[in-house]
Amino acid sequence: MINNNCNPITISNCPPINDCEGCMETLKSECIMYNGITLKDALDSVTLKKSIVFEKEINTNQAKQLFTTPIEIAPAPGIGKYYRIVSAWGKYTFNTIPYSSIVCNLVVKFRGKPTSVIQFSPAFHEETSSAIYSGQNVANKLFENTALDISLSNQNLINGNGSFHLYIQVVVENL
Repeated sequence: MINNNCNPITISNCPPINDCEGCMETLKSECIMYNGITLKDALDSVTLKKSIVFEKEINTNQAKQLFTTPIEIAPAPGIGKYYRIVSAWGKYTFNTIPYSSIVCNLVVKFRGKPTSVIQFSPAFHEETSSAIYSGQNVANKLFENTALDISLSNQNLINGNGSFHLYIQVVVENL
């Protein structure tokens, strides 16, 4: 339905029109209505949320201790807020010695919670050359006002001397 209170409208390459019909490439958002709501009012009521990308560089010594000493990648967002995870990715920079093949994954967890929310393939830290990997969302449970930590799933890495540069994209949501 077109609102009749939009006269006149001039659209590029079109003559002025008085009835919101005819040669129009676009209309003023005040003129477009659906169920009695103008497009302008609908757009004004939408809260657009920006995502935030946190990044963290992890050196060799930190990488070897990630299971026992997780590293914060995102601080707690505040009371009444939580992180909705959009994506995660990272770069492994190979140095001279690959990490030993062990059954564990580089993961992102909510601090103090046992369940991983993002998991990287074990091949990520077993590479013999630099590589970029995408993390996989493996859990949907979210927690209020809780930091996100980088950790290992079940034990510390041994040997190896590569480093990691990890990114996590989140949206801060209100409860």
